[in-house]
Amino acid sequence: MEIVLQDPSIAWSKFSIFMWFSVLAVVLTYIVIRIDAYRKMKKLKPKIVLLKCGFLPLLLLYVGYTEQLNRFYALEIGDSGVLTLQYVFPKGKHILVDDYRAKVSRDRARCSLNIFSEGERWKSVMVADSNLCQQSLASISNAL
Repeated sequence: MEIVLQDPSIAWSKFSIFMWFSVLAVVLTYIVIRIDAYRKMKKLKPKIVLLKCGFLPLLLLYVGYTEQLNRFYALEIGDSGVLTLQYVFPKGKHILVDDYRAKVSRDRARCSLNIFSEGERWKSVMVADSNLCQQSLASISNAL
C-alpha cells in the first residue's frame, strides 16, 4: 500500500522560495557593502565581498535543502511490513526500513511523520492535512 503525503513539486516550489531569498540576500548584501565602503572611503577587496555575500545565501540554501528536499514525500508498506521511503531529492532515492516505529510531530496546523529505526530518524515533508498524517500513522502501526 502506497501513501503519498504530498506532491514533490510542492517541496520544490518551497525550495525555490529559499533560492529567491538567497539571490535577494546576495544583492542586498552587496549593496550594503558598497555603501559602507563608499561611506568609509575604503577600497573593496573581492575576497571580503565574496565571503560576506556568500554566507547568508549558503545558509538559506542549506536550510531550504534540509527542510524541503531532504525529506520523504511518499511511503510504501510492503507485505512483510518493510517500509519504502521515497525522497524528494535526488529523484528516485528511496530507503528501505525493516525495524521501525513511527510518530507524528506537529507544527501549528501542519504535521509530519517521523520514522525511527536503530538510532536513525527520517522525516517526511510537512502536510497540511492532519487527517492524512493520522491515517498514515495508523497504517504504519497496523503493518507492524
